[in-house]
Amino acid sequence: MANRKTLQVEETIDLNQMNGQSGQVLGWCRGVLPLDERWLWVGFHRVRPTKFVENVSWIKNGQSQRHKPSHVALYDLQRKRCEQEIELEPHGIGVAFSLLPVPDAGDQPGRIRLTISRGRATSL
Repeated sequence: MANRKTLQVEETIDLNQMNGQSGQVLGWCRGVLPLDERWLWVGFHRVRPTKFVENVSWIKNGQSQRHKPSHVALYDLQRKRCEQEIELEPHGIGVAFSLLPVPDAGDQPGRIRLTISRGRATSL
């Protein structure tokens, strides 16, 4: 985490440890949506085969071959754990490029609706 004023890194957060499932590759991080100082949504997409072997050599060198599917995860930075995950592939979404807040529609004041774009507006 970086200080907004000084731009200095104050804390490094290991999402693998917070996820609670050792031995799984979370995927490529494709979007981050901080809700406040405590809550953070992070979007991941599945690690796919690539012709650039050096880009994924870390997977073969001691890391697990188990890859999580594309998903978004809600992290509690105070408790240091993942509180919720939403798999994207069952909804026809293979890659999430960004996570953006949607203004409150008035139906649930104070809550944030997560919208994931795949070339057009898609809400989960």
